[in-house]
Amino acid sequence: MQSHPVKTVNDIWTDAVDNLRAIRKERGISQEELAFLMGCEPSFIHKLERQKRFPSHHLLVSWIHALEAKIEIKTK
Repeated sequence: MQSHPVKTVNDIWTDAVDNLRAIRKERGISQEELAFLMGCEPSFIHKLERQKRFPSHHLLVSWIHALEAKIEIKTK
C-alpha cells in the first residue's frame, strides 16, 4: 500500500487560492469585479492571488460565494 504525504495547511491554502484564481479567470471576472463582490480592495485580491497574503476562513468562504464556485479541498 502506497502512502501519500499529508498536505500542510499552507499547501491546502495554496491549492484553494490557485483553484479560485483559475475559476475567476475562466469566468472572465476581473480582480476589480471580484473585489466589488467581496467588499474589499482590488489590491487585496491581487495580494491573495499572488499568495502575498493568505485568506482567513471567512474571506475564503466569501471568495467562494462571490464566484458561485464549488471547490474540493484535498488533504492528501
